[in-house]
Amino acid sequence: MYVLLFTGILLWGAAVPAAGAGVAIDYEPLGQELAAYLNGRAGEYGVYVVDLHSGVSFGHNAREPFHGASTFKVPLNLYLFAEIAAGRVNPNARLTYREAHYESGTGYLHREKFGTSFCIERLARDSIVYSDNVATNMLLDYLGRSKVIGYMRGLGATVVSDRANVTCAKDLALYFHAVLEFAREYPEHGERLLGYLRNTVHRDRIPRSLPPGIPVAHKIGNWPAQGSWHDAGIVEHPTRPYIIAILSKGTPGYAYACATVREVSRRVYAYQGDPFYRLTVHVNGQPVGLSGVLNRDGRFLVPVRGFVDLLPGYAVHWVPEDRAVLILGTGRVVLRLEGDAGLTFHGGRTYLPLRRIGEELGYVVRWDPETGTVHLSVPGFLEPGAGNEGAAPGEPDSAGEEADLPGNGEKQDPGANFVEGLELQGVSG
Repeated sequence: MYVLLFTGILLWGAAVPAAGAGVAIDYEPLGQELAAYLNGRAGEYGVYVVDLHSGVSFGHNAREPFHGASTFKVPLNLYLFAEIAAGRVNPNARLTYREAHYESGTGYLHREKFGTSFCIERLARDSIVYSDNVATNMLLDYLGRSKVIGYMRGLGATVVSDRANVTCAKDLALYFHAVLEFAREYPEHGERLLGYLRNTVHRDRIPRSLPPGIPVAHKIGNWPAQGSWHDAGIVEHPTRPYIIAILSKGTPGYAYACATVREVSRRVYAYQGDPFYRLTVHVNGQPVGLSGVLNRDGRFLVPVRGFVDLLPGYAVHWVPEDRAVLILGTGRVVLRLEGDAGLTFHGGRTYLPLRRIGEELGYVVRWDPETGTVHLSVPGFLEPGAGNEGAAPGEPDSAGEEADLPGNGEKQDPGANFVEGLELQGVSG
């Protein structure tokens, strides 16, 4: 099951329909696939993914509590950078390393002498890039734990404790969404924080299974006592960037957990490159939803059976020996479609361009780019407010072919300008 996280996004200066519009990525197939995979793995896993073009998201155990481990360093640093941007913290001020700050594990500052001082900016960098625990403890002591926790709750996080370090996959996605919001409002400070997240030395999970050169602004977390190895961040996919959080607990160990995280990362990245869509189709003025839609070179390809089921009076029959599809109307064959007639076979289903099958069945087909919806009507039917008064019955609208689906234009150059022009709405639960 997927939910809507954002209401609209403007990314890289290209307008795309909001999540509530007629075209949105369909995460149901991916959600089912990942649930089946994770349910067969040892341990418990929480996953949350947000498509940054449409704002559609889905989760698996998304609100299940996990030990936060070093993922806590993301909201901690976001609060720090917000204080820097507000002028309440000087990033060049120096803090003194005291015995109370000592903690072994990731990082290197625990090898320094007590009494050594470090500037706040360096501590911020080290707490992210090297996941340095001493740097984190020094910053937390300086900022005040209660203020950081209050800030996290103010962002909308729900799995937060005044005493324990806990989180959930959805809250981690929310923190990274807030990082993007912050970077849009304060580009200088936000890009610095994103730069640290992109250049962390710990790249054994989400980035490991992606193509070389894909920027990932992310943060890992380890808590071996609970069999927990996490990763969460922003994957700057060249056509469909997304936020992903993957948490684990009760796993057999580091290698097993990281292999699982990498496999989830790989599957999500692959799906973002060629997803299914959900499309709103108005049939004689009545809106209906159609899932499992493909995009090929900017055209809607619809599953023949799913599409025909939307139309009153029609049925579909598959002839396996001929690899042909028969569309029946009032008990007779009104259309026969064979493989050499332009059918596309994908995942055990048969697809055709939406405009072609609609017009073959006698409908007028119109694409509304403002709402991202398709209108089908019998000749002579005039849909109120559809704006098709000037089109002759049975003729295609002036646009001709289907418009491009969101996020399927030329590939963009990710990296330093990733947040430029990013318009993020509020996050809903």
